[in-house]
Amino acid sequence: MTKIIITDLTRFQSHGLLCTAGIDVDTGELIRPMRAGAGGRHEYLHYDVCKKHTILPGAILEADFSKPVKLNAPHIEDRLYTTIRYLGACTSEEFESILQRSTVESIKSGFAMTAKDKVIPVGTPCPASIITINIDPAGLRVVEDNYGKIRAHVTDKTGAEYSFLSITDLGFFDNVGNPDKRKMSVAEANAFVRSQDRVYVRVGLSRIHEARGRSGYWLQVNGIYTFPNFSQIIRSY
Repeated sequence: MTKIIITDLTRFQSHGLLCTAGIDVDTGELIRPMRAGAGGRHEYLHYDVCKKHTILPGAILEADFSKPVKLNAPHIEDRLYTTIRYLGACTSEEFESILQRSTVESIKSGFAMTAKDKVIPVGTPCPASIITINIDPAGLRVVEDNYGKIRAHVTDKTGAEYSFLSITDLGFFDNVGNPDKRKMSVAEANAFVRSQDRVYVRVGLSRIHEARGRSGYWLQVNGIYTFPNFSQIIRSY
């Protein structure tokens, strides 16, 4: 059995599924749990199940994970399970430690990109589909676009800025970005982030997606984590 600490809890736009990802506490391997289904049709965890068990970033899950018959790069972290157990939450120190184990210098180096862009062409040999960057609190700014959706401007430690990245982080998606559930304004969220000492951003790659005439793997913000404190408003259902 393998224990992972959940580092990514991301929301889809159109249905009640959550994409989770976590890091193996023993090996440091990134694992994206998917429930094994008949006929090779695997699925993510259901929103209602995660809410019922209060599965949030920092949750410890245990399962017997196996690789699918086919892995589609760069999403090489997909792993199947038949049953999974929730073991509670890790400490703040443990959570920061597990984030540090996956931290890379920059977005460009983490995805082995040849140029700074927010869409990686299909066929690019990315070594991973999710990375962690440690940034200055002032290097993150949440904004609302012309369509009422929240986006992120992210500046990594090399000074490279990536603008208007989609925010799929569940807590921000629901509690800051969703007008029907909003518990905190964009301005309040930015003020809280900047009041903290350390910020880690989980940057992920979408599955193949075409938008605005561009097709590929789009950069997205899977998780925004602050230390020494976190927002209980954001980190809640």
